[in-house]
Amino acid sequence: METQKTSFDDVIRRIIREEFQVVLSSIKQIFNAPSVDYDEVIDLKKFCKYVGCSKSHAYKLTSKRALKFSRRNGKIWFKRSEVDEWLMSNPIIQKKGGSNEY
Repeated sequence: METQKTSFDDVIRRIIREEFQVVLSSIKQIFNAPSVDYDEVIDLKKFCKYVGCSKSHAYKLTSKRALKFSRRNGKIWFKRSEVDEWLMSNPIIQKKGGSNEY
């Protein structure tokens, strides 16, 4: 009987150890993931990469005052949260018939 109990205990320990490794792996992934600070201030180059546009298009957007930006030390700066708001400011709603409404 004692050998069965030890065997059962070993199985339980192994299961707990495996589950612990899964949880630990998940925690490591969370802490190693790049964090996004939505109040982060980004320059024009990062804005272009984030939005997927050229510098000339970004300059046109700022000259038209299409989105909020700041100028300091000869550079253009954007708040990432405001860029996100601007990106989502013109949603496309799917109609029942399949065409899009703008």
